[in-house]
Amino acid sequence: MNRAASPPGSLSANCLAEAYTEEYARGFVKFIEKLNTPVAVVVVLVIFLTLDGFLFYRYQQHQQRSLPSGEDVAATSFAENAASENKEEPAEEPIAFIHRASSQLVVDNSTYLDEPSATANPDAVLLVERISEPGGNVEGTSPIGVWYDANRGGAWAIFNQDRSPMPEDASFEVSLWKEQVAGAVFVHRATPDNIVDTETYIDDLSTNKTPDAVLSVTPNWNPGGGAGTYNDHPVSIRYDTDEEKWVILNADLGPIPQRAAFNVEISDGTATL
Repeated sequence: MNRAASPPGSLSANCLAEAYTEEYARGFVKFIEKLNTPVAVVVVLVIFLTLDGFLFYRYQQHQQRSLPSGEDVAATSFAENAASENKEEPAEEPIAFIHRASSQLVVDNSTYLDEPSATANPDAVLLVERISEPGGNVEGTSPIGVWYDANRGGAWAIFNQDRSPMPEDASFEVSLWKEQVAGAVFVHRATPDNIVDTETYIDDLSTNKTPDAVLSVTPNWNPGGGAGTYNDHPVSIRYDTDEEKWVILNADLGPIPQRAAFNVEISDGTATL
């Protein structure tokens, strides 16, 4: 079978394709050559930066739509901080132990505590009750208190207020707090504003208007260390229903000296003095 001849003066399909390919290649080369100029580089760079900026702007808009508003963020942060600050931590518990006045611990009218938790801590708060004496009789013994001796390695001691010698083998029940704890233990100081004759009124939110509270009191010669004040009287407590406050008083009706200090513990047990 004979192939049909092409019309005179016309190109075949293959020839046309080759012609178009060559023309496209020459045009592409010219385009590349034109790009290889400073002006073309600047134009391309401007286009690239514009496109990049537009895409970054759209990304920020998307992020802002997916996040809370600034006020919501501030409110959330405030609420989280408030919740963290108001989170109640378990109250510190005191260390309870029995102290015995041995010959190694007695110096004049004092017996020094050998409890490590009470060493080098002038802010400790101690509640002390005499529970035995040589011979077993604790009635009529000297009023006691506690004091901090910075010159003896920062040791706390139990002492006789009347400066009489501390008898060896006397024993004491001790409740030791490492520091004051709101609502549990604090130091009360007698001042002209709260002293009425033989009494000093406690003004504390944890004890005011709480007639059923159980308070334990121990005189503290020098809270925080330094110079101190004697109160050579047996102390007691009572609740003033008119003032709605607790009162520390000298049971022998002796005057309360100014600057006298008392450790006060609020507990569910029986009061100790």
